[in-house]
Amino acid sequence: MNINPILLDIPHQFESRRLIFRTPLDGDGSIIYPAIQETRDALEQWTSIVYVADSPADAEENIRAARADLLLRQAIRLLIFRQDSGEFVGEAQFYNFDWAVPRCQIAYWMRTSMQRQGFMTEAVQRMTDIGFDILNMSRIEISFDINNQANYRVAEKAGYVREGTLRNHRRRPNGELGDTAIYSMIPDDWTAHDD
Repeated sequence: MNINPILLDIPHQFESRRLIFRTPLDGDGSIIYPAIQETRDALEQWTSIVYVADSPADAEENIRAARADLLLRQAIRLLIFRQDSGEFVGEAQFYNFDWAVPRCQIAYWMRTSMQRQGFMTEAVQRMTDIGFDILNMSRIEISFDINNQANYRVAEKAGYVREGTLRNHRRRPNGELGDTAIYSMIPDDWTAHDD
């Protein structure tokens, strides 16, 4: 199936049971920057996908670049907020698209003060819905450093299937080589998961 991603109608906001997801807006750098500072150590330890801003202006510049990526369908970055309080929880994004398959990856991070409440599992499950129902993906992947225990919990609770380990696949911030765990979901798995 040939998909022209530019023509996909992607909602600018959607919800899950407890969360609101929305695409970035000008000015969101001021929302994201404090959460990045709160979570900086974990972000720098585990991910190269998330841009760790050094200033509010830096965060704002990065948000505006994310808006351009959205328009071009190179990455679809979503800010996540609690429905009950409006507090910023974290981010999730679709990236590394191969529209010929079509497939993509999901990456995510959550501010430290919002962890261990099930928000990220809920977010990944809702992102998976969007990936299959709106983006028409045939495969969605989650990959992460093999030592990141929190990501195992999220991927497995969200129903993703572990496919294996890519050895010497990443360079950790300390310079060491690291292995990458690969999880995936395909539409048949997701339909069975919902039943």
